[in-house]
Amino acid sequence: MGKRRQSRLKKSLKLNTGNKKLFFVFIFLVRFLLMSIPVYLLMHFKAKFFYLGYFEAQIVAVILNSLKINSIAFAEWRFPMIAVEGLSQTILIDSACTGYRSILALAGLIIAVPNIEWKKRIKGIFYGAIILFFVNIARITSTIILGVKFGDAVFDFTHTFLWREGLIFIVVLLWYLWLKRSKMVLAIAF
Repeated sequence: MGKRRQSRLKKSLKLNTGNKKLFFVFIFLVRFLLMSIPVYLLMHFKAKFFYLGYFEAQIVAVILNSLKINSIAFAEWRFPMIAVEGLSQTILIDSACTGYRSILALAGLIIAVPNIEWKKRIKGIFYGAIILFFVNIARITSTIILGVKFGDAVFDFTHTFLWREGLIFIVVLLWYLWLKRSKMVLAIAF
C-alpha cells in the first residue's frame, strides 16, 4: 500500500469532534445495556429480597407508629407485610418494593460512563445506594400515609404512578449530580 493511500486511510479513521461524541454515547449505551442484564436476570428468576423488605417494613412501621398511625410489620409466607389501621388492605413489601432496581439502575448508569476512575464510581454507587434506600423508605411511608388520609384510590395512584416515575427522576437526578461532581457533564454535553 502506498504512503499516500495509507495517509488518506489514517485521516478517514480519525474521528472529528461530533463523531467522538457519538462514539462516547455509543460506548455508554452498550455498557449500560450490558449492566442491565443483572436486573433482568434478577427479575426473570424472581429474586427474593426478603430480609431487605422485612427490614424496610420494620422501619416504616416504626415511623408510622411515631406519627400516631397504628401499624405492625410482620412476615407471612416469607413475605414482609405491614398492617396499618385505616387501610382496608395489608401492605405487601415484595422484592420490587425494596428499591433494588433503582439501586442497580443507578449503578448501571455510573458504571456505563467511560473514562472515570473506579474509586469515583464505587463512591457514587455507595452514596447513591444509601440515598435511594432512604428515598424508598420515604416512598413507602408517604404512600401509606396518603392512603390512610385519603383512601385506597389515592394509595393506588400514589404507588402506581407518582412514585414509579418519581423514582426514575430521582435515579437520573442522582446520576446527573454524580456526573457533575465527577466533572463529566462538560465532556458529554452537546
